[in-house]
Amino acid sequence: MARGRKAREEYKSAQEKAIQLLESYGERLDTMAFIEGCIFFEDEAKARIFISISNIERRNRWLEVNLHTELRLVE
Repeated sequence: MARGRKAREEYKSAQEKAIQLLESYGERLDTMAFIEGCIFFEDEAKARIFISISNIERRNRWLEVNLHTELRLVE
């Protein structure tokens, strides 16, 4: 029973995973774009697509197109 409870506590929905990944963009994504991303990922299908894109450049471009934003360059 304890293992099942722990598994439920550790389970994260596609939306939660997408938001965590979005947070990893840090300063590359301004605050308003981050908020828009949080709203955008309320749609589970969109969240699943985002976390499923393994190529970082493609995922970045997908994010820019869908959030109508431009990621900042990291120096």
